[in-house]
Amino acid sequence: MLTIFAVTISLVALMSTLSKDREERERDHASRVRSAAAAMLIKVDRWQALQLSLYQELQPTFVELSEQLLKNYNTRTVRDELWKRISFERSKISAKVVDEQLSSAYSDLIATFPAAREKLQSAHEKLAEAESLVTDSFMAVTEARILPLQNQRESYETAKLGNLLRDAAAFSSRELKRRSDDAAKPLRDYLLSVIAKKDSDIVQASRSGS
Repeated sequence: MLTIFAVTISLVALMSTLSKDREERERDHASRVRSAAAAMLIKVDRWQALQLSLYQELQPTFVELSEQLLKNYNTRTVRDELWKRISFERSKISAKVVDEQLSSAYSDLIATFPAAREKLQSAHEKLAEAESLVTDSFMAVTEARILPLQNQRESYETAKLGNLLRDAAAFSSRELKRRSDDAAKPLRDYLLSVIAKKDSDIVQASRSGS
C-alpha cells in the first residue's frame, strides 16, 4: 500500500512539474511572439517615417533650383536636376532601411509566429506600391509645374518655382501618409490582436500556422 501510495504521489508530482514546465514554455514563447510583433509595429512606423522624410529632405533643393532657374533659365535642366535629387534621396532612404535592419523584424516575427507571413507579405507589397505610386505622381506633377515656366521668364521670381514645388511636396506627403496608413492598417490591427491573445492561443496559432 505504501509503495502504491508513493508511486501515486510521484506521478502526481511529475504531472504537476510537466504541466508547470509546459506553461512556462508557453509563456516564454508567447512573450517572444509579442516582442516580435511589437518590434514589427515599430518598424512599420519607422519605414513610413523614412519614406515621408523624402519631402522634407527636398526642401533645400526647391530653394536651390528656384535660384538656379533665375540664373540659367532652362526649365528642362531644372526638371532633370530635381528628378536626379529625388532619386538620390530615395537611395539614401533605402540605405537607411537597410542600416536600421527594418527587415530583421520581419524575420524575427516569422521565426516565432509563422502565421503572420501572409499578412506581412501583403503589407510589404502594398506599402512598396504606395511609395512607388506617390513618388511617380510627384515627379509627374513637378514636371507639369516646372516646364510651363519656360514661357514666363520675364515675370519669373525665385519664390514662384519654390512655392509650386513645396505645394506639390506637401500634397504628395499627405497622399503617401494616407496610402501607407491604409496599406499598413490590416497588419497593425493583426499584430495588435496577436499581442492581446492568451499565451495558449498564441502557441496554438504558432503550431497550426493559422
